[in-house]
Order: sequence, then structure tokens, then C-alpha cells
Amino acid sequence: PAGIPAPQVNAVAFSPDGAHVAAAGMAGVCVWEAATGKPVPGWPSPQAHSFQALAFSPDGKSVAGGGFGSVWVRPLAGGPARQFSVAVGPVTGVAFDSTGGRLA
Repeated sequence: PAGIPAPQVNAVAFSPDGAHVAAAGMAGVCVWEAATGKPVPGWPSPQAHSFQALAFSPDGKSVAGGGFGSVWVRPLAGGPARQFSVAVGPVTGVAFDSTGGRLA
């Protein structure tokens, strides 16, 4: 699909219902409709740093990403991201709990 983060993709995830696919890489995070390949409005993510990890929330309404020194969560429908600083190097994995209320 158009807009894929280049030059490197580090993580790919499908939404729980399979309706969307996201890719995280050197240029941020992009999200598309899985059936059509059309980009979801408001994506790619506004952050301009590399992402190493990616996950959809269990309800499919949010996307979480991890990069160098930070983790963020952003609504799939767009809008501002909540960003959290972490005191480690690159974040290489992110996961929601089964309720979507916590992120590790």
C-alpha cells in the first residue's frame, strides 16, 4: 500500500477484527483498511522517529507503538497521541492486556 514507512518496517499488526493493518518503521506508523489498502485518514503518525513495536487494543480503537525511549497510544480514528517516556533503550515490544486498560 501507499505510504508504507520506509526504508525499514520493524513491526506489522492486524486489528482484532481484521479490518485494519498497521506497519511501524523508521518513518512512523501507517494504518490502512485491510480490504482496500486505502490509508486511514490522519495516518501516518505525526511522530518523526523510528518505531520498533506495534499493537492494536483489544477493541481495535487504539494503536500503541514503541520506539526509542517512548511508548505512545493513539486512537485509530486519529487525534492526539498520549506519549509516555521510558527509562530504557529501544522499546521492542508493546502489548495491551485483555481489557485494553493496561499497556506493557
